[in-house]
Amino acid sequence: MLRLKTLGPLELRTSGGATVGLLLAQPRSMALLVYLLLAHPREYLRRDTLCALFWPDADDEHARGALSQALSRIRRTAGTGILELQGKDAIRVVPGTVACDALAFEEAVANGDCAVAIDLYAGPFLDGFHAAHAPGFEQWAETERGRLRSLAARAARTRAGELIAHGRLPEAEQAVRRALELAPESEVTAGELMRALSDAGNRAGALRLYDGWVAALEHDFELQPSAGVQMLAREIRASGAVTNHDRVAGPPAVSHESTRAQPASSAPSAHRAPDGWWRRRRIATGATAALAFLLGAWGLVQAGLLPTEMPVEASGRAPIVLRRQDWLIVTDFESPSVDPALALAFQTLLIRDLESAGYTSVIGGIGALSRRPLEEVLARMRLPPTTRVDADLACAIAEREGTAGVLAGRVLPLGPKYVLAVSFLDVPECKELIRASTVADFDDLSGAVAAVSKELRTRLGESRASIRRSPPLSPITARYIDALRAVSHYISTPELWSDESRGAAVLQDALRFEPDLAFAHFLLALHHQRAGRYEQAVPHILSAYEFRSQLPRGGRLGMEAIYQRYIASDPRAAIAKVRSIVNDYPAWADVTLPFLADAELWTGNYRGALEISSMYLARRPGGLGAHLGIVRASAAAAALGRGELADSFYRMGVSLQREAGLAPDRTMMLQHHLLDHDWDAAASLCLAHPAWDRCGYVQLARGRLDAAASVLGAALVADTAHRQAWSRAALSAALAHTELTRNRPDSAWQLLQRADRSMSMVGVARAGTHIKRFVLCAAAAELHRSSEFRECRIEQEDPARWDRDPSFTIVLRSGAWSRRLLAVRSLERGDAAAALRQASEAVRNNFGNAGTIDHLIQARAFDALSQRDSALAHYIAATRIERDCCFPTTAGIGFPIAPIYRRIAELAEDGGDPVTARRYYGAFVQLWAQADPELQPQVRAVQARIAKLQD
Repeated sequence: MLRLKTLGPLELRTSGGATVGLLLAQPRSMALLVYLLLAHPREYLRRDTLCALFWPDADDEHARGALSQALSRIRRTAGTGILELQGKDAIRVVPGTVACDALAFEEAVANGDCAVAIDLYAGPFLDGFHAAHAPGFEQWAETERGRLRSLAARAARTRAGELIAHGRLPEAEQAVRRALELAPESEVTAGELMRALSDAGNRAGALRLYDGWVAALEHDFELQPSAGVQMLAREIRASGAVTNHDRVAGPPAVSHESTRAQPASSAPSAHRAPDGWWRRRRIATGATAALAFLLGAWGLVQAGLLPTEMPVEASGRAPIVLRRQDWLIVTDFESPSVDPALALAFQTLLIRDLESAGYTSVIGGIGALSRRPLEEVLARMRLPPTTRVDADLACAIAEREGTAGVLAGRVLPLGPKYVLAVSFLDVPECKELIRASTVADFDDLSGAVAAVSKELRTRLGESRASIRRSPPLSPITARYIDALRAVSHYISTPELWSDESRGAAVLQDALRFEPDLAFAHFLLALHHQRAGRYEQAVPHILSAYEFRSQLPRGGRLGMEAIYQRYIASDPRAAIAKVRSIVNDYPAWADVTLPFLADAELWTGNYRGALEISSMYLARRPGGLGAHLGIVRASAAAAALGRGELADSFYRMGVSLQREAGLAPDRTMMLQHHLLDHDWDAAASLCLAHPAWDRCGYVQLARGRLDAAASVLGAALVADTAHRQAWSRAALSAALAHTELTRNRPDSAWQLLQRADRSMSMVGVARAGTHIKRFVLCAAAAELHRSSEFRECRIEQEDPARWDRDPSFTIVLRSGAWSRRLLAVRSLERGDAAAALRQASEAVRNNFGNAGTIDHLIQARAFDALSQRDSALAHYIAATRIERDCCFPTTAGIGFPIAPIYRRIAELAEDGGDPVTARRYYGAFVQLWAQADPELQPQVRAVQARIAKLQD
């Protein structure tokens, strides 16, 4: 067995300890072995994927030849049995042939063995190792490096907390140091350790840790702790006098040196013979000539003897050297007697160009996420988020927030031309230090913005070489201006955020003007996500990700978070990626935290989602950010069974919307009522919106079959564009269930057949196909006719194909939906054991997170096997309404909640539990108290059961 060390300097040794030097001397072959062993998903990898990753510049023939040579080199040097082929195009490392420290580290983290994990993490992943001309591998390695570092920091933090809780303070000191070495800028780490020490009674140790960490944070990063951590320190100081336990030596103040990662030792390089004198002389002569040429050219440029792209007038002292971690505030640019959209375009492009220089943050401007930190500052100042930010207000904000300076700009007409001007203002005097301006025609505005930005960046201390490496700016055209105008209207009109049709129409207008506008795609993805239309969000997520270089840094980070949340195939790695963004860009935590909370909700970590959402809301966000934070916090609290806390978050959201002069978001209100199982409140809301399609599901759950059929049928007819494939399938399945409840199976079957004909199910890679197919086939299975749909006959398909499917069906991997369908069909045939096995595989494909559908399938299977206790537990779990679906019918599987309540009560009664039986019989009666007359005999039968149990 080979032993591969990837944490720290790369090493490859045989089982006897000998170094495999021949392979280590071939960086690309070594990188290929590492990738085959550690890339996700850890299974067979296709040749074309490897060729694109390691030989991106070669044509197909040469890339495949190079791959074959690299694989042969691995076999010759590492052993013939190390690689395994599947057919001709798939390759993997044979399990058990290579022992890798990264795999052992991940296993230790997963098992909660933090001490072992900390010992295994000897340094950054592949420290000092590079594979030349393989940028794809380098990007993957960088992502893995951040992910593993985050895991190590979390393990060290957890270990420190465990040791503190057990009173083992000398050992805890080392774990604390290790945690802060791995995440020196992490407020989460510092805050958790402070809280743990304080809870253990060692307040003095917590305060020493805080004081040392603050000093190190300011020394190494020139940052200050957030208001939340400062408040925690004040609470600890005010919590009482220092006790005897406090005087016990605890973790000391963190020194500046301890917060820096120690450089890992590198492997010794091979000895090289010295070159001849003539060779050294030629190199020295060439270097001297090149240096002289460059210095001469630089002098000509500085003297103005070489032309620039566009003449720019400048004044003020120069250069002002800003550090890369400095913040800048941007005012709302002025445009008197000119279309305001011109000023918006100038402002937006300037922000993006300045951020490409590497400043931590430039806030202000059109982008929803670039302006959000500014809006939240305005909220703390008790100013409306739409307040115009002029120079005086911007300087006041800059002084309050400790930013480095202010940028003010304007666009002025000059006959047929325009003057573009920008000024850098100091803080707190608010005096102009730098000014740059130019004159250009409309057709040259993009070049003018680039020229002004170049001059400004030069005078702010950036090198010209760095400026030349920046990506080009978007062209300013009439259509670009029109698109920005539409996006600006959406951002500045909060009423559009919760209006599903009007808000989407405004953003679609922007895309008609400029199809590749990343702003519009990004906001449409958010808009559809908030409305629960995930299938419609996906193409906009992909487009916004493709054109993300157009976005300011806040938008790019938010886009990265959304892309990882919905498109990436490994949610744990996605969460690690978002956490690394939070750690690397603490100034943008307000942007990334809501998406991190969303990802934690997705994987079922409700406690983590609640903590992140609460931490985010403590920053007092405003506008759209507050709305996102409240929705996630409420959902997490409800999932944890903390109803009162969920109610308080809900009331907070309603209050904020009313303060902004808006009607409460009806989707948020319905979701809250359903999560709280408050059917009366949900019905009252539906009285105000009788034609709303989601109210059709509420009516169905309450046994109002006529009303449900009317609303659901109208929604199905109204969707003439067929834009929501899986939603249309759910509507059709619910309508079929109303007919089945009325004992009209033939009518139900006709509805499903019409739905099948109107919605073609093409290809496993099409987003939404698996969900749509499952919904229709599950409804057909209730009629014992699923085999009559060709798309439902999937028993002979290869399950491995589902797992290799690169598409992501928005919420869950395609294989989970396919396995659910297999389980439903097994139930239809009466094979409950097979249904249980397939349902378990579906949960595993869903990353271990069982939804209401999974619980219902398993409950019915256990029920068929007469395993009462297991069936009862899964039926109860199936009554939980998932936050993303708002369907009180277990997401369209065709089972309203009332019959599930009744079955739970029957099982409890059979098991001798009259208390549980009465509770669920009562829930059934309450839900169907106003059901249609044809369902009232069932209600009376249940009331008779309740009376008998009470006797």
